[in-house]
Amino acid sequence: MSVADRLRSLSLKVMLSVVVVVAVAALLVANRLGAEARARLIESKASAVAMLADLLAESLAPAVDFEDAESVKAGLQHLQRNRDLTYAGVWGRAGAAPISEVGRRARDLGRPESRSRVEIGAQRIRVVRVLVDPSAEPIGVVLAEFTLAPENARIGETRREILRDAWLLALGVSGVVFAVMGLQVIRPLHRLVLASDELARGAESRVAVTSRDEIGLLGRAFNSMAEAIADREARLAQANRELEQLLHNMRQAIVVFGRDGVLEGFRSRQVDKLFAKEALQHGNVRELLYPGQAGSVELEAFDAWQSAVFEAPTDAWQELIEFAPQKVALRDNTAHERVLSLEFIPIVVGDSLRQIMLLATDVSDELRLERMVRKQDEEHARQLAAMRRLLAGGGHLVVATLDAARERVDGVKRELSQGSLDLPTIEGIFRQIHTVKGEARAFDLAELDAAGTSLEDYLALLRSRLQNHEASPGAADLEILRERLASVERAIGSASVLLTQASPIGAAILEQVTVRRPDLAKVLELAGESRTALGDAVRRLAARPFGEALLYLTEAVPNWGLRYGKQIALEVSGRKVPIPMSLSRVLPSVMTHLARNAVAHGIESVAERVALGKPPQGRLSVDAREVGAGVEITFADDGRGLDRSAISAVAARLGVGGAAEDLVFVAGLSTSGVTALSGRGVGLGAVRQDLAGAGYAIEVSTQSPGTRFRIFVAAEPMRATLSG
Repeated sequence: MSVADRLRSLSLKVMLSVVVVVAVAALLVANRLGAEARARLIESKASAVAMLADLLAESLAPAVDFEDAESVKAGLQHLQRNRDLTYAGVWGRAGAAPISEVGRRARDLGRPESRSRVEIGAQRIRVVRVLVDPSAEPIGVVLAEFTLAPENARIGETRREILRDAWLLALGVSGVVFAVMGLQVIRPLHRLVLASDELARGAESRVAVTSRDEIGLLGRAFNSMAEAIADREARLAQANRELEQLLHNMRQAIVVFGRDGVLEGFRSRQVDKLFAKEALQHGNVRELLYPGQAGSVELEAFDAWQSAVFEAPTDAWQELIEFAPQKVALRDNTAHERVLSLEFIPIVVGDSLRQIMLLATDVSDELRLERMVRKQDEEHARQLAAMRRLLAGGGHLVVATLDAARERVDGVKRELSQGSLDLPTIEGIFRQIHTVKGEARAFDLAELDAAGTSLEDYLALLRSRLQNHEASPGAADLEILRERLASVERAIGSASVLLTQASPIGAAILEQVTVRRPDLAKVLELAGESRTALGDAVRRLAARPFGEALLYLTEAVPNWGLRYGKQIALEVSGRKVPIPMSLSRVLPSVMTHLARNAVAHGIESVAERVALGKPPQGRLSVDAREVGAGVEITFADDGRGLDRSAISAVAARLGVGGAAEDLVFVAGLSTSGVTALSGRGVGLGAVRQDLAGAGYAIEVSTQSPGTRFRIFVAAEPMRATLSG
């Protein structure tokens, strides 16, 4: 549409508005005048009809009183001469049918109610009169209906005349308005539109202002706006030049692409440095990020994301950006890999996504540096952890643990040398290796942990075969066990070397305890079970403080809990209580087993505890105290307690029975799958076995809330199946 057409359409709209306003006003006036005229006509006719009905009632009353039907009929026929009469009927004292009637009744509602009245409708007037005898007693009723068609026709003609005059007035007023607007409004606006088109094309433009009315104000405002736009464009051009210079000097490669992926508009100089020329020649973002990878999963995923973001509403950007690639790896002709970090910024116009700006940053050097730093940090953390154990006085604990592990491995070797593997033998080996693995994990000895896990996995396979009465282990299985046991033995040696390297006193750390271990063992042997003062002093000298057995659990327990979505605090009492040497050798692994069991089975997740009304953080409490010639240790948690039904169900599948407090120590009984913490049903059985070898017993009970283990001197000391 041309400028003139647009302005003429404005005049047409004003003219049509005037016509509509005048027409609506005329219609309202016509309706008002018509209603008043009709009311007057209807009122006049109603009065005449009422008088006529009264005369008819008086003339017909004697005939009805004497039941002279002929006279009634004659009277009605005389009334029928009135052209507006559409119906008339007369009823006597009784009977639903009229004595006589003429015309056609609008609605046959039977005998009218004996009550004089005048009813005025849209199309007719209905008059009812009661007939009375000379004594004023009702003797009948007469009904007459008269049409209002002539009056309605006259009213319609009056309305049409009013509307015709109104339309003529509206057209006349509109013509005058159109002429005035053309001279005073349309022509100045035409000049403004032409000037605005020139301004839109970037040319300088002004309009001549001669009037002081609103059109003149609009012209002066346009001139001011044109000057402001020219000034702003000059400043924007300068800002764009500065911004481009800034973007060219940034580390990011910046490109803009549209719905079809084609690169559009500005791109920074860094683009030529980061991307290959061949990829830039295609001019498509796909070739920039995935050159020569047609059909690859990554490219198809990017295409799907690109289509989705341009089709989705703009408010879905934050959700869809999560599926955009974060990094890409590009290789040049020398096979050198360059890693780019990607950031996508939406360019929204109105309510639609028009373009996407891609910022690509070369992070190859940062990643290499990060990997180097991470490796150094891990090495530093490993050495620092070992040093902390030494500085905390726990070096001899690591030594004792490694010595115990060697003894357990020697015991397993002796079992394997027998050449036969039945289920009890497998269970016994399982307990020893499980303990070695648990102690290794407590000291963060990763190599020993992995070797123990590998051997334990194969033992689990053999145990399952024996329990299911499948093929018995043969020579090949025995050889595999020996190979994996050799890996455990090598890992123990590596751990000893690591401890020696980290120790400031070298290999001497392997023999450092409060006194020399060989001498202490000899003195203990000489003292025997003597209850003399010397024997008691020697045993107390050989004892270790209870806190040493929990040295590493204070840090490990919270970390285990976080790994499984749990918050757990470890509370220890009686750290200085001396633990007899026989018990101190096995107590670290016992405490580790109980702690892992509580984290894996007892303490609930944060969400479960909150739902049960418990504090979010679970609690493990450990307490040691001297009792007579020995010690008593309690280990309790505030978790869910023993799941008696689950324990009984698993025990039934294994063919054993008894109370849940005894069944938890049965070998192979576990109510959870194999995880990093659960013990395949071996942990608690190994605990009881180790404690029995040290002359101690263990019992479990359910408290409110949680579970409580008690370790105490056994009434009848037992010895383990394997040495340890």
